[in-house]
Amino acid sequence: MGFFSAIKRFFTGSDDPAELADEVECFADRFENSGDEENAALARDYAKRIRRTADAREAKRLYNEFRLAIRDEDDSHTHRANERYHDRHHDHDRDDSWSDDS
Repeated sequence: MGFFSAIKRFFTGSDDPAELADEVECFADRFENSGDEENAALARDYAKRIRRTADAREAKRLYNEFRLAIRDEDDSHTHRANERYHDRHHDHDRDDSWSDDS
Protein backbone atom coordinates (compact mmCIF):
# COMPACT_ATOMS: atom_id res chain seq x y z
CA MET A 1 0.00 0.00 0.00
CA GLY A 2 1.35 3.38 -0.96
CA PHE A 3 1.62 6.43 1.21
CA PHE A 4 -1.36 8.24 -0.33
CA SER A 5 -3.46 5.09 -0.24
CA ALA A 6 -2.77 4.81 3.48
CA ILE A 7 -3.80 8.43 4.05
CA LYS A 8 -6.98 7.97 2.01
CA ARG A 9 -7.83 4.83 3.97
CA PHE A 10 -7.23 6.65 7.26
CA PHE A 11 -9.81 9.31 6.38
CA THR A 12 -12.34 7.27 4.41
CA GLY A 13 -12.05 3.85 6.01
CA SER A 14 -11.68 0.51 4.35
CA ASP A 15 -13.71 -0.81 1.44
CA ASP A 16 -12.76 -4.42 2.15
CA PRO A 17 -15.92 -6.33 3.15
CA ALA A 18 -14.00 -8.54 5.62
CA GLU A 19 -12.48 -5.55 7.43
CA LEU A 20 -15.82 -3.72 7.54
CA ALA A 21 -17.52 -6.83 8.93
CA ASP A 22 -14.77 -7.18 11.55
CA GLU A 23 -15.35 -3.60 12.66
CA VAL A 24 -19.10 -4.18 12.95
CA GLU A 25 -18.35 -7.34 14.99
CA CYS A 26 -16.36 -5.13 17.38
CA PHE A 27 -19.45 -2.97 17.80
CA ALA A 28 -21.47 -6.12 18.50
CA ASP A 29 -18.99 -7.14 21.20
CA ARG A 30 -19.15 -3.70 22.80
CA PHE A 31 -22.94 -3.74 22.80
CA GLU A 32 -22.97 -7.24 24.26
CA ASN A 33 -20.49 -6.30 26.99
CA SER A 34 -22.68 -3.35 27.97
CA GLY A 35 -25.78 -5.55 28.17
CA ASP A 36 -27.41 -4.12 25.03
CA GLU A 37 -28.50 -7.38 23.42
CA GLU A 38 -30.79 -5.71 20.88
CA ASN A 39 -28.03 -3.61 19.29
CA ALA A 40 -25.59 -6.52 19.58
CA ALA A 41 -27.96 -8.65 17.51
CA LEU A 42 -28.40 -5.81 15.02
CA ALA A 43 -24.63 -5.46 14.65
CA ARG A 44 -24.12 -9.21 14.21
CA ASP A 45 -26.82 -9.26 11.52
CA TYR A 46 -25.12 -6.43 9.64
CA ALA A 47 -21.73 -8.14 9.98
CA LYS A 48 -23.16 -11.31 8.40
CA ARG A 49 -24.74 -9.32 5.58
CA ILE A 50 -21.47 -7.47 4.93
CA ARG A 51 -19.49 -10.74 4.88
CA ARG A 52 -21.90 -12.25 2.35
CA THR A 53 -21.39 -9.47 -0.18
CA ALA A 54 -18.47 -9.59 -2.58
CA ASP A 55 -18.97 -6.04 -3.84
CA ALA A 56 -16.95 -3.45 -1.94
CA ARG A 57 -19.44 -0.70 -2.76
CA GLU A 58 -22.36 -2.73 -1.36
CA ALA A 59 -20.33 -3.61 1.74
CA LYS A 60 -19.58 0.07 2.36
CA ARG A 61 -23.27 0.94 1.85
CA LEU A 62 -24.31 -1.67 4.44
CA TYR A 63 -21.62 -0.44 6.83
CA ASN A 64 -22.81 3.17 6.49
CA GLU A 65 -26.42 2.03 6.94
CA PHE A 66 -25.40 0.25 10.16
CA ARG A 67 -23.59 3.35 11.45
CA LEU A 68 -26.66 5.48 10.77
CA ALA A 69 -28.90 2.97 12.54
CA ILE A 70 -26.83 3.00 15.72
CA ARG A 71 -26.36 6.78 15.58
CA ASP A 72 -30.12 7.30 15.26
CA GLU A 73 -30.67 4.97 18.22
CA ASP A 74 -28.04 6.84 20.24
CA ASP A 75 -29.52 10.24 19.32
CA SER A 76 -33.04 9.20 20.29
CA HIS A 77 -31.76 7.75 23.57
CA THR A 78 -29.92 11.01 24.33
CA HIS A 79 -33.01 13.04 23.47
CA ARG A 80 -35.21 10.92 25.78
CA ALA A 81 -32.65 11.20 28.58
CA ASN A 82 -32.54 14.98 28.18
CA GLU A 83 -36.34 15.16 28.29
CA ARG A 84 -36.42 13.10 31.50
CA TYR A 85 -33.75 15.33 33.06
CA HIS A 86 -35.64 18.46 32.08
CA ASP A 87 -38.92 17.09 33.44
CA ARG A 88 -37.33 16.13 36.76
CA HIS A 89 -35.32 19.28 37.35
CA HIS A 90 -37.59 22.05 36.14
CA ASP A 91 -40.86 23.11 37.63
CA HIS A 92 -43.08 24.02 34.68
CA ASP A 93 -45.53 26.02 36.82
CA ARG A 94 -42.95 28.41 38.19
CA ASP A 95 -42.07 31.55 36.24
CA ASP A 96 -38.32 32.16 36.46
CA SER A 97 -38.19 34.61 33.61
CA TRP A 98 -36.34 37.85 34.04
CA SER A 99 -38.33 40.90 33.19
CA ASP A 100 -37.80 44.65 33.02
CA ASP A 101 -41.47 45.23 33.85
CA SER A 102 -40.81 46.09 37.49
